[in-house]
Amino acid sequence: WSRSRNRLLSNDSFGPDIAGNLGITGISTDPINNGVPLLSFTNFTDASDPVPALTRNMTYRFTDGITYSRTKHSLRFGFELRRMENNYQSDPTPRGQFTFTGSLTSQLDANGQPVAGTGLDFADFLLGLPQATNTQFGSTSTYFRSWAYVAYAQDDWRIHPRFTFQYGIRYQATTPPIELYNALANLDINLINPAAQVYVPGQASPFTGVNTRALIRGDYSNWAPRLGIAWEPKLKLKTVVRAGYSIFYNQSIYNQLARSMANQPPFAQAQTRLSSATALLTLQSGFPPQPPADVPNTIAVNPNYRPGYAQLWNVSIETSFKTNWLIETAYTGTKGTHLDLLRAPNRSIGGNAQPLIPDASSFTYDTYGASSIYHALQVRLQHRFTQGLMFMGTYTYGKSIDNASSIGGGQQVVVQNDQDFAAERGLSSFDIRHQFRGFSVYELPFGERKKWAKKGLSAHLLGNLRASTNISWQTGNPYTARILGSISGNTGTSNNNSVRADQVGNPSLGLCGGNATNFFNRAAFVVPPTGQFGDAARNTIEGPCSFSLNVSLDREFRFGKDGQYHADLRWDTQNLTNTPNFSGLSTVVNSTTYGRVTAAKSMRTMSVSLRMTF
Repeated sequence: WSRSRNRLLSNDSFGPDIAGNLGITGISTDPINNGVPLLSFTNFTDASDPVPALTRNMTYRFTDGITYSRTKHSLRFGFELRRMENNYQSDPTPRGQFTFTGSLTSQLDANGQPVAGTGLDFADFLLGLPQATNTQFGSTSTYFRSWAYVAYAQDDWRIHPRFTFQYGIRYQATTPPIELYNALANLDINLINPAAQVYVPGQASPFTGVNTRALIRGDYSNWAPRLGIAWEPKLKLKTVVRAGYSIFYNQSIYNQLARSMANQPPFAQAQTRLSSATALLTLQSGFPPQPPADVPNTIAVNPNYRPGYAQLWNVSIETSFKTNWLIETAYTGTKGTHLDLLRAPNRSIGGNAQPLIPDASSFTYDTYGASSIYHALQVRLQHRFTQGLMFMGTYTYGKSIDNASSIGGGQQVVVQNDQDFAAERGLSSFDIRHQFRGFSVYELPFGERKKWAKKGLSAHLLGNLRASTNISWQTGNPYTARILGSISGNTGTSNNNSVRADQVGNPSLGLCGGNATNFFNRAAFVVPPTGQFGDAARNTIEGPCSFSLNVSLDREFRFGKDGQYHADLRWDTQNLTNTPNFSGLSTVVNSTTYGRVTAAKSMRTMSVSLRMTF
């Protein structure tokens, strides 16, 4: 049994009502949420107060396993039963989110598009004119309950002293969470005969017929094979060949979906608004009243959602040569299927176009159907610890492509054109083409049982001194060229909905880019014509490379009877060469910072620590 509790408050919680005093309406009035609204900019860092939250999670687990060994077989069986209780007390966007892009203060060309360099997001802010607003609050406390069932069976079969075959199967099923007091709401949509309707626990989804308390059906066909071999062929140099294949399911997605369906009407208030020539948004009136007949919900989840899964396979050859040296070459592949796909089916195209479902808001539709593929080659050279030295270096060449980077550490991105999923295919947001890692440990040859300074004062001062280094270099993660919509809207949507530019050239200025003010070829992208989506693929701009050299010196002092006590004195240096590593890049074509580096990682830091063991 495990339990965790985490409480987060803003410095302004229960203090002055900053947003209310500014005249902002349509937001939470709970004193715990007092503070600065979320202000999002294109050229400047976002500003906001933290959103207060209380998280209390409990998990009950009952697990057991058995191992049965025979001459050539090692059999393992086991199961696990898990009960999960996740309790949240928080409003997602209680003070409102206001997005400022510079579109309201920019000059317009003959097509009604912003002229690059003429508008400024901060000027829009000073005038109190956001391009988009969003809020979600009201159903503060939610109590999610779910179960997980796991069973596995595996056999390590030693077919030959030089060949082992491992095979097994794993089954895992997680139920979609229910809310203890049924405070969930989903939006079922029909795109053939455009319509949207809200349903809650106890009601069937009107168009798909799903009737479960969790509002989505669980997928319980999650069988995952495990296959592997280890083979030592008869060669002059000792060589071991390994290979494997397995499947892993993303069961945690159910928690994400459940939380998105909480804090939705009719249990809470939610709005997503875009400024237009006929309905100009301001700070004070960013959330105007909606007609009673309209559907205000901002989130829809596919009631037949299927969790994504990844297939992993690898082959490696490890060879020992000379004394204490080995080299390993490996290939790894990963294929993602049924990955999370975030759509905006109600998005209008063109400033005067009507949404597909006129009485519904600009909602997102969370479904499955994206895919990914990753291939990598790796070479590892290692010198085992001998004569006080250990070294290991690894180089990886890899490439990852997908049409949604929600697996592998990427964030969700809304599909640009809901009628053209193929246009989303591009590099993964976490793609790294080249990567080198090196690690070494060296015990200096001073002190007892060493080559020099074996006794006396020199041994006390220099003995047991160890140096370690950690070096890394890699190419950058890719970026996407985006545009800012005007008040009429290039596609009637805000920039946070993945509206991309047109690509007319090669953006690359070398493997690691250009300089901080002109990092890539800015002429490679232009604003597309009015009412059209850009043809640039996702993640076509390669981001900044990074290099880091970390060095540590460690000295151990032993004292007391038989050296039973010891002290460790350690000096650590991060980024010894003080190399600037860029971490932010402006890729909004019609912004004032387009093509510039916007942030950098930490420079050189040093620390000294002393640890006593007694």
